[in-house]
Amino acid sequence: MSTKKVKNPLTIAEASQIVGDICLFSRWRVMSYTSETIISAMALFEKTKKHFGDTLIVATMLEANISHIYTENISDFKSFTEIKVINPFE
Repeated sequence: MSTKKVKNPLTIAEASQIVGDICLFSRWRVMSYTSETIISAMALFEKTKKHFGDTLIVATMLEANISHIYTENISDFKSFTEIKVINPFE
């Protein structure tokens, strides 16, 4: 929730309204993973030595043809050359 890290932060009420609207959006696609995803994540883990949870996120993204991740956690994802990491606060 962006109530502090941007130049003109939202109020809690504004942020709550936006989050509520997002939660009500009916076209969310739930991403899941398979045993093949886990094997791919293990290969990424071996290559990058990053947290396994992060490698599982990236492996799931790659299987779903998702090429960008928006996160302020740049350092954990910048080692993955297969995806583009974007910090929405910069």
